[in-house]
Amino acid sequence: MGSVNTWRTFENALDYFYYFNPMSGNVGTPARVFAKIAEQKQQDFLIYAVSGTDDFAYRAFKQQVLSLSSQAPRIFK
Repeated sequence: MGSVNTWRTFENALDYFYYFNPMSGNVGTPARVFAKIAEQKQQDFLIYAVSGTDDFAYRAFKQQVLSLSSQAPRIFK
């Protein structure tokens, strides 16, 4: 599954999955929305996010992951 599909699956089907592995790319969904979804649907999950620094999507991807981490530090570790 591509990164955008992975983020959309997190957004729309978090209660069906535990592991998420986006590798590049971000979506426009604000981190606070993802945090709210996690608080409501399932707080037990793992996101293993990776991207190379030469990837054209690296900056936006990194910003999204760090934003998720800062929005809900007890959930996104």
